[in-house]
Amino acid sequence: MAAIPNKRAVSQAIRSVRRTLKQAIKEINQTAADLAKKGDYERAEPAMTTGRELLRFREEIAGVEQKWKQSAGPASRKTKHPAKFLLRRGSTMPRSCDP
Repeated sequence: MAAIPNKRAVSQAIRSVRRTLKQAIKEINQTAADLAKKGDYERAEPAMTTGRELLRFREEIAGVEQKWKQSAGPASRKTKHPAKFLLRRGSTMPRSCDP
């Protein structure tokens, strides 16, 4: 499989949308609850409708994220530096590791 350009950036963007949407849902739910608590049901109903729409949209985003993971393949954890051996004080490298 060919490498996907900007794979990590796309994954991060999807996670960012998911987190931001979660916060928006939380805020709209709080607004609807506050309005209903005050007895202002006419204004609470549109907020509740918007909340339900955002919940459906969150499900769509979860589907997009799942499809992206399937299409992009497993995440790779490349390190910038090769693995280094840690030696205890006084120990030496095994002969098999000598250059």
